[in-house]
Amino acid sequence: TTFNVTLTATNTVSVNGAYDISTATYVQNFSVAAQESTPTAISFNNDGTKMYVLGDAGNDVNEYNLTTAFDVSTGSYVHNFSVNAQESYPYGMSFNNDGTKMFITGYSGDDVNEYSLSTAFDVSTASYVQRFIVSSQESTPRGMAFNNDGTKMYITGSAGQDLNEYSLSTAFDVSTASYVQRFLVSSQETAPEGITFNNDGTKMFIVGSNGDDVNEYSLSTAFDVSTASYVQNFSVAAQDTYPTSITFNNDGTKMYVLGNTGNDLNEYSLDNPTSPTVCVNSAITNITFNTTGATGIGTPTNLPTGVTAAWSSNVLTISGTPTVAGTFAYSVPLTGGCGTVAATGTITVLPTESPAFTYASATYCETDSDPSPTVTGTSGGTFSATPSGLSINASTGAIDLDASTMGTYAVKYVTSSSICADSTTFNVTLTATNTVSVNGAYDISTATYIQDFSVAGQDIDPKGLVFNNDGTKMYVVGNYGNDVNEYSLSTAFDVSTASYVTLKSVLETYPSGMSFNNDGTKMFVIGYNSDHILKYDLTTAFDISTASYAGNAERFFVRSQESTPMGMAFNNDGTKMFIVGASGDEVNEYSLSTAFDVSSASHTQLFSVLAQDNDPTGMAFNSDGTKMFITGNTGDDVNEYSLSTAFDVSTA
Repeated sequence: TTFNVTLTATNTVSVNGAYDISTATYVQNFSVAAQESTPTAISFNNDGTKMYVLGDAGNDVNEYNLTTAFDVSTGSYVHNFSVNAQESYPYGMSFNNDGTKMFITGYSGDDVNEYSLSTAFDVSTASYVQRFIVSSQESTPRGMAFNNDGTKMYITGSAGQDLNEYSLSTAFDVSTASYVQRFLVSSQETAPEGITFNNDGTKMFIVGSNGDDVNEYSLSTAFDVSTASYVQNFSVAAQDTYPTSITFNNDGTKMYVLGNTGNDLNEYSLDNPTSPTVCVNSAITNITFNTTGATGIGTPTNLPTGVTAAWSSNVLTISGTPTVAGTFAYSVPLTGGCGTVAATGTITVLPTESPAFTYASATYCETDSDPSPTVTGTSGGTFSATPSGLSINASTGAIDLDASTMGTYAVKYVTSSSICADSTTFNVTLTATNTVSVNGAYDISTATYIQDFSVAGQDIDPKGLVFNNDGTKMYVVGNYGNDVNEYSLSTAFDVSTASYVTLKSVLETYPSGMSFNNDGTKMFVIGYNSDHILKYDLTTAFDISTASYAGNAERFFVRSQESTPMGMAFNNDGTKMFIVGASGDEVNEYSLSTAFDVSSASHTQLFSVLAQDNDPTGMAFNSDGTKMFITGNTGDDVNEYSLSTAFDVSTA
């Protein structure tokens, strides 16, 4: 038999000078003078279709629509929101990841003011919540920023000529902030104004009104300002002699600097098409392997140059760097390939089941006159046209398969309704049932306890558990920290070799389950406070430190089906999603019109597990979706279900 493997080549992305201010060139400006004569801070929404300008003259936030994302020339004024009641000298601004919170810092109250937005990124829906005072560290706070998950906050100040870092025990909740450390920037800028970071927190940028420039720093530990070192600067004096704020577009190819002198926003390009370093690979598809049994593999077809496939003990290992078709940005010719194989690692392939067969009207000739289907004594007979590999034991009447045939067959024989005319022959119909069971795989009745691994040092109320594809990483989601904890395993799937790596706070106060997409670039977290599935994008596969919340537009609400969701899973191609919960005591199945896009999910059917456990807590499937496993608090056990149609819970 055959099976296909599809590999996707990932691009080695170094985007033409992204976040390298030495490559910056001025493009255009956008005047905000009609709304604000003293602009102090600039920000965008996630997709760059909205722009926000904070001002000290109007003491308000001005919102603009951009018809072309991150193109300031397409901006048009929409409305504003006054912050005067909280701050009469507003100077810094930021949003949380999904735009439901806004933060304003200023040197009237020497504090950070937090606002809640009932409609994401719509400042007209903002309402004041609380504040956090920073006067102990800075009496003239200017710019502000957060790290990706909102557990760190940064405030620049012209009084201390420094950057102050704070830790937030609850993400984006300023009431939980505590001071950590400072970083002096006086050697580069005595009047620091705005601050921002690159996507992964390894670069920091501070714009100042003394040097009229942008200063770039490198951080050896992401978002840890104590590890920052100065790299270079870029002058913006030709555009504005009093710059106040800085930000970038999502991929770091555009830089924006706000200025008081021109009362405008200046856009710069950090894109250098003369020396592109980005290439786009085509997918590597339909690599076909012809199996020759459980211990061998045929020659693969369509295997790209530079990629190898090795088969051993039912494990297929695919690795290498392919040479595939691709094009550089700006149509610069590409020579050779680029990127790496996303599916590098191991793929476990079970021995292929032989197809069921029906062998009808075989003639079995007795040497005596007894037309019995059971052969007795030593007088047995023979089949005519016996199927290959099939034999009959003359003494017992057992019908067996050749021992070398892959799989185990349950073979039955029955007599025909009509006996042959001479009463010495009869017809036999054979049917074969596939019962492949590879060393007890996915058969929980064969399970024996081995060992445990404590996660109490990270979370005392763990809820969900998953691994990466090759078992070298383990992830535990827990209620105590409201986070996902990542562990590294030096021996794949051996928890005794696990060591803690990092954590990722999630926007759910009672997280209970999690999952990844196939290549580890998407992480999904479900919880029973919001009853939402939250999606996070990972810039590095299976590295949760690179995860960022995708926003409310890409979440999915399950409360209509389950108000206490506990576990989740996907089918192999991400077109089906399954949620198990303790409220309905059932598994809910959803169809996804776009693979692994939970916002495209629609409920299709459910399957009750109440008869086995009235407090189900987690779920998983075997590799082909013909078995489902549910853990439960009532029985403190794992319940196994068989699905006659793969990943169809109605057949469980």
